Amino acid sequence: MLNWIEVCNEELAQAERYFKRPIYCQFALDKTQGKFPKKRDFAYTDGHTIFFSPKIERAKESRVRGLVRHEICHVLFMQEGTPHSETDADLLALIVFGEPILYDKDLIQNTEEGRAGRPTSLPNPFS
Repeated sequence: MLNWIEVCNEELAQAERYFKRPIYCQFALDKTQGKFPKKRDFAYTDGHTIFFSPKIERAKESRVRGLVRHEICHVLFMQEGTPHSETDADLLALIVFGEPILYDKDLIQNTEEGRAGRPTSLPNPFS
């Protein structure tokens, strides 16, 4: 079974190497009933902690990497107090991690499957 927390920590370490500084970010499961109602609902952040749906425990590694990279970039923007969109998080992830965030057949962030560029059918506040 994939250790999703280990994958998240690896991605955070890569971002810290890129920025040459520590990034305060924690990872947690949010088991709140009804918190992730849609099939594609996997994660969100408050700017300090990235909360994952329990579905993350069954996700493929490429999905975990895509999701956490996207959320780490939200954390970075939020900690700087910078308004941003979902697309901005994906663009920053491209810079930091050196490869685009892809959206798979379920429209979920991924690093190996799918197409680059946030689908226009998904919400994209501030864009």
